[in-house]
Amino acid sequence: MAAPQITSIINETPSRLALTNIDDGQIELAPLEERTFENDEGSRFDFKPLKREGILGTRSEATGSVRENMSVALLGGGFWFVIGASVVATNVQPMFAIPAAIWPYAVWVFGLAVLVIIAGVIYVRGTNSASLVARWTMNAVALTMIVAVGFGLPAATILFFGAGKELLGFARAATPLPPLAFFGRLMQLALIATASLLPVLLYFLFDRYRLSTLRQRLYASLFRLDRSLKTISDIKAKYGSQIVETYGSDERGRLAPGTRWPVLVCSFVVTLGWIVALAPVGAAFAPQNAADVLASLVPQRSATVFGFLGVYFFSLRLIALHYARGDLKPKAYTNIMVRLLIVLVLSWVLEAIFSGEPTLMLLLAFLFGITPDEFFTWLRQTFRGKVPESAIPQVALPLDSLEGIDLYDLARLESEGIVNVEGLAHHELIDLIIETRIPVPRLMDWIDQAILYLHLIGGEDAKSRTKLRDYGIRTATDLMIAWEGAEKRGELDGFKKLLGGDKAPYRLEVIRDALRDDEWFDTVSCWRRDEPHPDLKREVSPLPVAKPASKDAREQIKEKIARAEHVTETPAASPAQ
Repeated sequence: MAAPQITSIINETPSRLALTNIDDGQIELAPLEERTFENDEGSRFDFKPLKREGILGTRSEATGSVRENMSVALLGGGFWFVIGASVVATNVQPMFAIPAAIWPYAVWVFGLAVLVIIAGVIYVRGTNSASLVARWTMNAVALTMIVAVGFGLPAATILFFGAGKELLGFARAATPLPPLAFFGRLMQLALIATASLLPVLLYFLFDRYRLSTLRQRLYASLFRLDRSLKTISDIKAKYGSQIVETYGSDERGRLAPGTRWPVLVCSFVVTLGWIVALAPVGAAFAPQNAADVLASLVPQRSATVFGFLGVYFFSLRLIALHYARGDLKPKAYTNIMVRLLIVLVLSWVLEAIFSGEPTLMLLLAFLFGITPDEFFTWLRQTFRGKVPESAIPQVALPLDSLEGIDLYDLARLESEGIVNVEGLAHHELIDLIIETRIPVPRLMDWIDQAILYLHLIGGEDAKSRTKLRDYGIRTATDLMIAWEGAEKRGELDGFKKLLGGDKAPYRLEVIRDALRDDEWFDTVSCWRRDEPHPDLKREVSPLPVAKPASKDAREQIKEKIARAEHVTETPAASPAQ
């Protein structure tokens, strides 16, 4: 008996879709909804015309077909496997230099492995998951290398440079080592390995949101932003290459595409940093009590080490935020490595400024590891009058002047090349939505604020933004809504003077006119209005099947065809005849 066919239809539009047929059958689909039903129900509808228009997507599969094929392979193959393995194990001489005592076990293990491989191939081919399996394999290889680095590098350091051979009995120590020495080195190894592997293991342990779910959210946001998009086909035609680069071409997978090398290199750098911080080296390690063991877990007192600790503190929280957003990609680890190198250089500068090991230097190194840009603010204030202001880098229109952007959002935006308010207001909006996975309402609010901010800065009144904020106007669209409200209430004349001025042109009025010409203002306004797309109604009745003609009817049709051919072949026949 053939496996029942299951048909799934997907509404690929932002509109509510109503499908009807001549039998008064009806299917209603919400925007982007997927509906699954048996083929005996779906056969009453003809989805092909809507599929050609891009309104509907369909997917058919035979339920249980993969399971049935695997069952047949395991049962049938298992039967022949038992017979074949029994014959080979007892009647065939051992080969490949395998001892006779081990030969039967080797035959059974080899046969079982072949059977498992066959079942795996059937499953992969039946589910079309070859690309997903390949990505999982790459992940497994990368994970093995990372664990080897995170555990092997500190273990090798202790073995060769921290009296590890003496502790393990491979060599004789010059002086007897105390019993706690082995425990102390073990604690150092455990701390270094755990702290080094935790940030990178989150990348592999993170069971990503299904890419199909992320795509659905993305499609819904794009439909709301761009009213010219009518179907998912329109989205793919306009932004398809960007979406594939970020989410991959396989919509069923959980692993986003991309190289794992930044994760591997970051694990090496972080492990190296923890080795430098705890310094598990030296043959004179001889703890006498628990307090000495705890002292061996305290980092070295240097600006370089405390700067590394600041970067590690920041990176751990940043990765946790990426983890929560479903945005944990190799790019995040590249940014961590860049920050580590920047802070390393800043730590050297701090050690040159300070002499000895003052507590202030260590504190500053830790804080600058969290916020490297604040180093130049501190430098400007500390050496005011001694160093020219123009020699110290300055950040114009910083992003943290906008409401709702914290330290970790700054880092995420900087990873996309956005370092100030102007960059945010005029960045490619769709790229930000696809790449960052920052919640789109929050991202739209930031851009809305940035547009108003750029039009308010400058002029004699430096507190214009604060004045508008006192009235609850914090974004460009807020200003337009407040303007319309004042006009309806008959208070427009007074509202125009909110930022000063006794006669036209009023500053607020000119700012309002200029806002309309901003690049993303119309897009942001469209998002704020969130007008529903019109409903779609389609008739999807299947084409009627023609009944076979009777014998007499077939004879009459043949005679008519013969007469028509005779008239056509007669030369004397005129058009009138």
